[in-house]
Amino acid sequence: MGAYKSLVHRNALLMAKRNGLFLGHLWQRNYWEHVVRNDEELNRIREYIRNNPHTWEEDRLYKMNLTAAVNVAGILGE
Repeated sequence: MGAYKSLVHRNALLMAKRNGLFLGHLWQRNYWEHVVRNDEELNRIREYIRNNPHTWEEDRLYKMNLTAAVNVAGILGE
């Protein structure tokens, strides 16, 4: 995962520099992978994913990441 994130970050920064943009943070801090071990845990994670978008605007990291996403969209012409 670390190599993937590093490669994506490097390429995104190069694209941003070519277009005179600043990306800010690309990855959430303290992210870690997790192995789902049983159905109960899987259902709990599904519920979290289902409900998470409803709390985004309350999350202080949401606004920072939204700015980065808008900058990336501008680079990609979306």
